[in-house]
Amino acid sequence: MNLYFGNAKTIAKSGSALYPKLQVTKDAELNRPSDWLPAHVEVPLLTVHFTRLAPGNVAEGEGSIGYESRGDSPTNLTLSIRRDPSIKVASHTLSIDNQQKKLTSVTGSEWLEDGAALAVYRLYASTTVPNTVRLLGPVHFTIIIRL
Repeated sequence: MNLYFGNAKTIAKSGSALYPKLQVTKDAELNRPSDWLPAHVEVPLLTVHFTRLAPGNVAEGEGSIGYESRGDSPTNLTLSIRRDPSIKVASHTLSIDNQQKKLTSVTGSEWLEDGAALAVYRLYASTTVPNTVRLLGPVHFTIIIRL
């Protein structure tokens, strides 16, 4: 699976004493469309890292990407946000039944029960039918940690 990222930027912000938070936003352009997605494989897109998260922190995630579909067979496109590979923070599945170019997004949050010395959040894309969906255009990924 090849992704050809071009211009990219990362913006990190911290909140005020009144609204304590950490925020990292990553935006990247794809120089050209990706390969057609394989079936039932989560393809990692963008990653955000945080260290020393405390119990009780809340992580809020938002991600979006453009896509193009082809073919007559219906398929599903799923965008997921995971903390480490094993913990799913959010997931959004979109049914696609014809040729189209659109944008899809996912949002969600998690309450950190135990905290984390290192938290790696990733945005993933997957589909159910091979060679029917490919990724286009801008990829956006934001994680906000409410302290």
